[in-house]
Amino acid sequence: MKKLLLLFTILYAFTTSGQDANYKEYNYTEFIELIKKETDTIFKLKDAIVKYDSIKDQDFLVPSYFKSRGLKKIGNEEKLIINKAIELENVQFLPLEDYENNITSSLHSIIFEKDISIYNSFLFNMSNCEFKSKFEIVNHDYKKFNPLKKKYPETVGRNYIYKSKFSGSVRFVMSSTLNEIDVNKDFGLYIGGNIFTEELSKIFIAVWSLQFIDFSRNIFNSLSPYYIQIEEINSSSIENNTFNKGLPQLFCIEIDELVFKDNAFNIPTLINFKATNNVNFIGGNQFKSRISSLDAFNDYRIRLDVENPNKSWWDFNTIKTYNDYEKKEKIQNLTSYQYELDQKSVFYNYFKERHNTAEANKFYKEIKELQQDRIIYEHNLNPTFNTFFKIQINKFLKLFSNYGTEPERAVVVSIYVILLFAFIYLLFPNSWDSHGRKRIMNRYAFFFKYMNKKAGIHEVYLDNQKEDLLEFDEFKKLVEQQGKTVPKFFTATALPLYKWAISSTKFSASVLKRVDIMKGTWSEVPKSKRIWKSILLIGAFTLAICYDILIKMLNAIMLSINTFTTLGFGEIPIKGLPRYLA
Repeated sequence: MKKLLLLFTILYAFTTSGQDANYKEYNYTEFIELIKKETDTIFKLKDAIVKYDSIKDQDFLVPSYFKSRGLKKIGNEEKLIINKAIELENVQFLPLEDYENNITSSLHSIIFEKDISIYNSFLFNMSNCEFKSKFEIVNHDYKKFNPLKKKYPETVGRNYIYKSKFSGSVRFVMSSTLNEIDVNKDFGLYIGGNIFTEELSKIFIAVWSLQFIDFSRNIFNSLSPYYIQIEEINSSSIENNTFNKGLPQLFCIEIDELVFKDNAFNIPTLINFKATNNVNFIGGNQFKSRISSLDAFNDYRIRLDVENPNKSWWDFNTIKTYNDYEKKEKIQNLTSYQYELDQKSVFYNYFKERHNTAEANKFYKEIKELQQDRIIYEHNLNPTFNTFFKIQINKFLKLFSNYGTEPERAVVVSIYVILLFAFIYLLFPNSWDSHGRKRIMNRYAFFFKYMNKKAGIHEVYLDNQKEDLLEFDEFKKLVEQQGKTVPKFFTATALPLYKWAISSTKFSASVLKRVDIMKGTWSEVPKSKRIWKSILLIGAFTLAICYDILIKMLNAIMLSINTFTTLGFGEIPIKGLPRYLA
């Protein structure tokens, strides 16, 4: 991948020798004046140093990048409009770095209407700018940095772009081609607080073999796919970026110290991410949508490129290609499938080792879903009982406990099952409900009898309880008859038992007598009193019906609990189809 990107870089970059450059020097004000005075539509400058002048360049002082990270606005200055294309090669902007006052020098508050191309410029600072057309930075020939380093030994390569807005295509390519470790430590990149708008046609950011990169607080609204590669960096911070639209493609590997946190991937994301170093820190809850393997997707695009030689590799870098990959390729192609498992396992293992169970479970579920899709695909190709039952068991595990990641879900699902079967049992008679389906009909009969009989409601109630009361009265007579032929202990204890047995019925009759609203029959009630008595009667009837329904529901729920938990109170007390469901 690095060799491919390096070749890609060289095709766009100017070829240069390693000879010492004869630098021309300007201050920031002179540099802007050169652009304004240019009569051609393209301003070109090569082998130059733009150095801050403390007297003439006061307008180019801004808060330093670190100071401005939390600010919504750097300044309210009126922006300078430059309507020329700009090409810079080996132009170095030596900044003022006032750490005590947290200020620095910067090309600040400028609107660039045309293309910007910067080659092998290792020092520049741009802030609060707008780039309406192409913006390109290609830094790879670090031999050109040697003469500058000799002239200014304290100089280090720092490229800053922050609080700016991009509306054209964007291309960052920065890579060290030298092997000397001490030289590589001189170079870094800050891209922070920028907005990449919907109008952007392409974003290509590839940075590797540098000392550090700070890639933070950027907002991506581009509708097109975009590629971001960060590789072989000593220290990298990728945080607080927001990806709202398009198709993010993030290649992030071989980083010694990585902070990857508080990003918001609000859309599906392609990623190649390796976090093997314990120094790395990865925050949770960053991926709001699904992630897929960038390696697998790249393989798919290469195959499409071979099959369609008339199209370029970038022609397949589209949302449509991604959707085709998601629906078929990553499931049907065994290599892509393995890539997907590997990438998801990276995050799963990272969070599991750090005891972040919630995040680990999130990626574990994605792994299980992918495995289920693969089993379904294999079953469709070669149906067997083995794969069929695997599919069904996985469906059950997902429903019942989300593949074992939510044990508490089993209790919730069990409650739903109990309630479902309770509803079914409610529609059928069971032996636990002695009245059964006649319960509500008996209630109607009771009120009909009450409204057509001159007796009070308590008398109607006692009349309905006559059969039960007769059994108790016979018991009372038996006790009285045996009073002189048995020890007094039996009669003394039997009579209280009789009174306790009929107490419930007597108490209910006593309450009904006190709340009786109608003496005589309904036909005898005067018309002037029928309205409010109708309301009371209907209310009493409704309460009675609600009580009956509540009892039936409780019976159905208890029956469902009994059968679900296999408590087994004897034989299943239900008949018909529900018996088999139980």
